[in-house]
Amino acid sequence: MTHDRTARRTGGGLPAAVPPGPGTGGRPAAARARAAVAAVAGAALVALLASGCASTAGAADAAQTATAGPTHPGATVPFGRPFEYADGLFVSVKAPQEFEPSPEAEGLAGGGVPVRLRVQVTNGTAEPYSPSTLSATAVSAGVEASPVWDVPLAIDTAGPYVTLDPAGTVAFDIAFAVADPSDLQITVLPALGGYDPLVVTTG
Repeated sequence: MTHDRTARRTGGGLPAAVPPGPGTGGRPAAARARAAVAAVAGAALVALLASGCASTAGAADAAQTATAGPTHPGATVPFGRPFEYADGLFVSVKAPQEFEPSPEAEGLAGGGVPVRLRVQVTNGTAEPYSPSTLSATAVSAGVEASPVWDVPLAIDTAGPYVTLDPAGTVAFDIAFAVADPSDLQITVLPALGGYDPLVVTTG
């Protein structure tokens, strides 16, 4: 009789289930341990990846800074006087000459006197130079001048698409429609980077 009463109290003869302890959520101890290890490993992996990304970004920034190099100062000179940059690049711009544009010329819609200027570049550096990276702007009598390009007369707004080896020289024409040819200032930028502007004036 004692056995029957005990069986009825425990649910028909089966041992009563032990309820999970507080804070365990019903998960076995081994599973909880595996979850804890996985969490620690995941945190360590995230930290490692973050450190690697930071190191890579820092190295890239340093490489970019090293590649950029110094900027060579420019100057202000009169027309016809060559200027030598610190790395050995020579640039000169001859005095403006009025010319008769061809019917195909562009850049004359705003009026002004068309003038052409001969630019000469001598590569005294130790590296090849691309004249096509040279650009120029002009101000005449305090007014910005319009660049003129005239294909039949071999006048462009930049240098030719050639590679100028060390010790090589190239000359080409640029042109502008100016308000007053006797009051003209040309600002030459020899390349997209690495050089300050060279300002060439009528005096």
